Amino acid sequence: MTRRRRPSGLQRAPRVATRRRVFQRGLLYLRGVGVPKSEHLAAEDFARAASAGFIPAEAQLGWCCANGIEVKKGLNQAIRWLSLAEPKTPDAAALLAKIRGGH
Repeated sequence: MTRRRRPSGLQRAPRVATRRRVFQRGLLYLRGVGVPKSEHLAAEDFARAASAGFIPAEAQLGWCCANGIEVKKGLNQAIRWLSLAEPKTPDAAALLAKIRGGH
Protein backbone atom coordinates (compact mmCIF):
# COMPACT_ATOMS: atom_id res chain seq x y z
CA MET A 1 0.00 0.00 0.00
CA THR A 2 1.46 3.36 -0.97
CA ARG A 3 1.12 6.42 1.20
CA ARG A 4 -0.58 9.39 -0.33
CA ARG A 5 1.24 12.67 -0.05
CA ARG A 6 -0.48 15.89 0.80
CA PRO A 7 -0.44 18.46 -1.97
CA SER A 8 2.29 21.05 -1.56
CA GLY A 9 1.26 23.93 0.67
CA LEU A 10 -1.41 22.01 2.55
CA GLN A 11 -0.42 20.99 6.02
CA ARG A 12 -2.39 19.42 8.77
CA ALA A 13 -2.56 21.31 12.07
CA PRO A 14 -0.09 19.86 14.56
CA ARG A 15 -1.51 17.47 17.14
CA VAL A 16 -2.17 18.81 20.65
CA ALA A 17 0.96 17.16 22.04
CA THR A 18 3.05 18.71 19.28
CA ARG A 19 1.52 22.14 19.83
CA ARG A 20 2.23 21.86 23.54
CA ARG A 21 5.87 20.88 22.90
CA VAL A 22 6.35 23.76 20.48
CA PHE A 23 4.87 26.17 23.06
CA GLN A 24 7.03 24.77 25.86
CA ARG A 25 10.12 25.06 23.69
CA GLY A 26 9.17 28.70 23.12
CA LEU A 27 9.08 29.25 26.88
CA LEU A 28 12.55 27.72 27.20
CA TYR A 29 13.89 30.07 24.52
CA LEU A 30 12.16 33.06 26.11
CA ARG A 31 13.75 32.32 29.50
CA GLY A 32 17.03 30.87 28.26
CA VAL A 33 16.56 27.66 30.24
CA GLY A 34 18.73 24.85 28.86
CA VAL A 35 19.03 26.68 25.53
CA PRO A 36 20.50 30.02 24.52
CA LYS A 37 17.99 32.80 25.21
CA SER A 38 16.28 33.84 21.99
CA GLU A 39 13.16 35.98 21.98
CA HIS A 40 13.06 35.57 18.20
CA LEU A 41 12.82 31.77 18.36
CA ALA A 42 10.39 32.01 21.27
CA ALA A 43 8.04 34.26 19.29
CA GLU A 44 8.24 31.93 16.28
CA ASP A 45 7.28 28.94 18.43
CA PHE A 46 4.44 30.85 20.10
CA ALA A 47 3.13 31.92 16.68
CA ARG A 48 3.28 28.38 15.35
CA ALA A 49 1.45 26.89 18.33
CA ALA A 50 -1.06 29.78 18.50
CA SER A 51 -1.85 29.45 14.79
CA ALA A 52 -2.64 25.81 15.46
CA GLY A 53 -5.11 26.83 18.19
CA PHE A 54 -3.10 26.15 21.37
CA ILE A 55 -4.67 28.53 23.89
CA PRO A 56 -1.66 29.20 26.15
CA ALA A 57 0.36 30.08 23.04
CA GLU A 58 -2.35 32.51 21.94
CA ALA A 59 -2.06 34.27 25.29
CA GLN A 60 1.74 34.31 25.16
CA LEU A 61 1.80 35.60 21.59
CA GLY A 62 -0.68 38.32 22.59
CA TRP A 63 1.69 39.32 25.39
CA CYS A 64 4.59 39.39 22.92
CA CYS A 65 2.58 41.62 20.56
CA ALA A 66 1.58 43.96 23.40
CA ASN A 67 5.21 44.34 24.47
CA GLY A 68 6.96 44.23 21.10
CA ILE A 69 8.87 41.06 21.95
CA GLU A 70 10.37 40.04 18.56
CA VAL A 71 7.17 40.91 16.77
CA LYS A 72 6.00 44.29 15.58
CA LYS A 73 4.39 45.93 18.57
CA GLY A 74 0.74 46.25 17.79
CA LEU A 75 -2.23 46.51 20.07
CA ASN A 76 -4.60 45.23 17.38
CA GLN A 77 -2.61 41.99 17.06
CA ALA A 78 -2.31 41.75 20.85
CA ILE A 79 -6.07 42.17 21.23
CA ARG A 80 -6.69 39.57 18.52
CA TRP A 81 -4.59 36.86 20.18
CA LEU A 82 -5.62 37.72 23.73
CA SER A 83 -9.31 37.68 22.76
CA LEU A 84 -8.92 34.12 21.52
CA ALA A 85 -7.29 33.06 24.78
CA GLU A 86 -9.42 35.17 27.13
CA PRO A 87 -12.22 32.69 27.87
CA LYS A 88 -9.82 30.09 29.29
CA THR A 89 -6.82 32.10 30.46
CA PRO A 90 -7.18 34.55 33.38
CA ASP A 91 -3.84 36.22 32.61
CA ALA A 92 -4.97 36.90 29.04
CA ALA A 93 -8.23 38.37 30.30
CA ALA A 94 -6.38 40.66 32.72
CA LEU A 95 -3.92 41.90 30.08
CA LEU A 96 -6.73 42.37 27.57
CA ALA A 97 -8.69 44.46 30.10
CA LYS A 98 -5.57 46.54 30.76
CA ILE A 99 -5.01 47.15 27.04
CA ARG A 100 -8.64 48.03 26.40
CA GLY A 101 -8.73 50.33 29.42
CA GLY A 102 -5.69 52.26 28.23
CA HIS A 103 -6.60 52.18 24.55
